Amino acid sequence: MTQIKLCGIKKLSTIRLINTLDVDAVGFIQVLKSPRYLDPDQTFHLRKSLADHLAAVGVFLNQDLDEVSRLAISCGFDIIQLHGQEDQTYIDQLKERINRPIIKACPIRQLKDLDQAKNYKVDYLLLDAPLAGSGKSFDWSLLKDFNQDYFLAGGLTKDNVSSAIKKLNPYGVDVSSGIERMKEKDPDLIRQFVANVRQADQNLYSLEAKEFPPLEGEAV
Repeated sequence: MTQIKLCGIKKLSTIRLINTLDVDAVGFIQVLKSPRYLDPDQTFHLRKSLADHLAAVGVFLNQDLDEVSRLAISCGFDIIQLHGQEDQTYIDQLKERINRPIIKACPIRQLKDLDQAKNYKVDYLLLDAPLAGSGKSFDWSLLKDFNQDYFLAGGLTKDNVSSAIKKLNPYGVDVSSGIERMKEKDPDLIRQFVANVRQADQNLYSLEAKEFPPLEGEAV
């Protein structure tokens, strides 16, 4: 099943909706300059309202290690997502301090960006458009020979996420602007996005079952 991460959540009403859906993670933006920024007190309040099955992801950008470590604990983040130029030394030091899984976001412009992404020793990679949060995708054909698990981000919507899963079969998908109308999270877009991911999963599973039938005498 494709992991689903919904990012840039700011309202309790949105959390309550997400709690009822087949979603895996929720991202809270801790970057002050972002229009989706949420201050620590608000983040903690929303984090407490998350259903138990949902992972809370704190999203950071080139921030001080002390700040990220402090917020990881005080806000109750299960996973930390790094969206800047954080190098392996930074990542290792952060991991040692907080002992939480880390997602490293990598902007993809050309093949050499994928080569760089492979060098990170992290729990998860997130492959994104060059301008994160812009609602624009990168050239997915660059991924045809990329053989590591990753979250796909950048320009995903209810209209193209099924195609992305069919073509790329990523470990997970990450969406923010693609579930917004007028820069606000839209309940209908959220529901449709999640439903389309799960339908794509079913279609992919059915296709694999047809391509690889059980051997004679094999239990099904």
